[in-house]
Amino acid sequence: MIEFVALPGVVIGLVGFIGAFVLVAITKARPTIGLTVLVKGLILTVLAMLVVSSALLFMSEADMEDMLGSASEPYVAALEDNIDTLFPLLVLGIAFAAFTAQQYEDVVRSTRAHGRTHDLMMDIVDSAPAGILFLGPHGQIVFANDTAREVLDLVESPATGAIITPAWVVADADDAAPGALASLVHEKPFDGYPVTVRWPSGVEVRLRASGRPMHDARDELGGVVVSFERPSLDG
Repeated sequence: MIEFVALPGVVIGLVGFIGAFVLVAITKARPTIGLTVLVKGLILTVLAMLVVSSALLFMSEADMEDMLGSASEPYVAALEDNIDTLFPLLVLGIAFAAFTAQQYEDVVRSTRAHGRTHDLMMDIVDSAPAGILFLGPHGQIVFANDTAREVLDLVESPATGAIITPAWVVADADDAAPGALASLVHEKPFDGYPVTVRWPSGVEVRLRASGRPMHDARDELGGVVVSFERPSLDG
């Protein structure tokens, strides 16, 4: 009874493995489901080995080994041994490659989500009615939203993207450098700090600024986030 069903079972297995090989071969690699080019190649290799193994088993069950001749027996035996040795290694390779592909896809999705969140936050900051600045440790303007750029006449360099400030200075500050807000750089948070920005033409803008210092990993001051309401201009 076992011999009666053995040969049909081997044939079904052989046909199934061939069908699976063709199906995987015509399926496009899709990293989103873990089917990268590497994973697809490993799966095809395993299926090819199963096809060969099933073909050898079919020949054995069908008593067709004599067709190859006795000289081929060592090669057939070596082929079977190699298949037995490589099969588990390839299966492990498929599992590892699929896991790596999934991890990579997770990182890509996380990066995209972070990018969308960053873009959303930047849109919110730029559309805020209050002026928002990020100042470096020496008061230089590193970032400014749309309101701050309008109030302080700031522009962005098309070549470098750096903020370009006009020649205004902070009034009542003897050592104020043009275009810098060093008087707003503090180690501690502050609210309602008065500062007057004066243009060479004599136009002044009076600000009431609030700031929050930003410290780096070494607890050193890396800059200050400053916000202010849109002021009125005095000629």
